[in-house]
Amino acid sequence: MKVTLLASAATVILLGAVATGTAHATTYNYTGSLQYFNVATSGVYDITAWGASGGQSPIPAYGSGGLGAQIGGQVSLTAGQVLTILVGGQGGNSNSLGGPGGGGGGTFAYFAGSPNTPLVVAGGGGGAGYGGNGGHGLTSTSGGAGLGPNSGAGGLNGSGGFGSGVAGGGGGGGFLTNGTSGTGSQFGFGGTHLGAGGAGGSASCGAGCQLLGGKGGYGGGGGGAVSYNGGGGGGYSGGGGGGDTAPSAGYGGGGGGSFFDGTPLIALSGVRLGDGGLTIAVSPVPEPSTWAMMFLGLAGVGLMAHRRKAMPVTGVGVRS
Repeated sequence: MKVTLLASAATVILLGAVATGTAHATTYNYTGSLQYFNVATSGVYDITAWGASGGQSPIPAYGSGGLGAQIGGQVSLTAGQVLTILVGGQGGNSNSLGGPGGGGGGTFAYFAGSPNTPLVVAGGGGGAGYGGNGGHGLTSTSGGAGLGPNSGAGGLNGSGGFGSGVAGGGGGGGFLTNGTSGTGSQFGFGGTHLGAGGAGGSASCGAGCQLLGGKGGYGGGGGGAVSYNGGGGGGYSGGGGGGDTAPSAGYGGGGGGSFFDGTPLIALSGVRLGDGGLTIAVSPVPEPSTWAMMFLGLAGVGLMAHRRKAMPVTGVGVRS
C-alpha cells in the first residue's frame, strides 16, 4: 500500500515537471500596423491565422464579401527569434448603390529579412460585386480567379492577383509582388505586397465620376472598382479582381491564397467574417533533462516495488 501511494505521488510530481510548458495563447487582432512576437523559449508552438473578409455591397442581397481562410499547425521556434505579424483588415464596403467591396487583407506571420521568410499566411476573401458574392479565402497557395466573364486571374507562387477588364476590380497583393490594377477609366487599384507595406488598393475615379468602390483591406486587399466589380483578396498569392465585358452586372473578386511552413493541422476556406486574427499557443517540448528525470524517477519507483515483493515474510505463525 505504501509503495503504491509513493508511486502515485512520484508520478504526479514527475508529470508536473514534464508539463512545465503548459500552453497559453497569445492573440493578435487587427491594428493596421505590424506587430511582433519575441520567442522566449525554444520549442514547438501552435499557430493559427485567419484572413479578413471582403467588403460588402450596400444591399447584402446583391452581393456579400468572401470570408477569410483559416490555417494553422505546429512550428518549431528558437529562443531569440522575432516573428513579424500583419493581421489583415476587412475590405471596405461600398458607399453607394452600384458600388462593389474591396478585397479582404491576408494575415501574415513571417521572419523579416532579405528576403522575408513566410511561416504562415491566411488568405483574405474577395470583395463583393454589385450583383454577386466575392470568393472565399483559399487554403491553396494560389489565389482564386475573380468572378465574371472578364475577371482577373489569381496569383501563383506568392505573386499578386491580376486586375480585371472594363471597370475592373484590382488584384489582391501577394507575399512577393503587388496585385495589378483593373483596366478602363473607372477601376480598382491592386493591393500592395507584404514587403512594400501591405496597403490595400483604392478605387480610381476619373473626372466627374462618383467614388463608389470600397478600399482594399490592410494586408494586400485589392480595391473595388468605381462601380460594379469587387477587388481580389490579399494573401500568399493574391486573388484576381472581378470583371465583366461591360459595366453592368458586376462580379466579386477572387479570394487570396494561404501558406503554411510544413503540414497544417487545420486548413479551412471561408470561415472568417470581419478582420483577420492570429494566435500563438506556447507549448515548449520538455527539455531532455526533464525526460531523463522522469524516467529515472519511475525506474526508482519500480525498483522499490520489486524489493518490497522480494522481502521474506516473517513473524507469521500457524495456529493449530
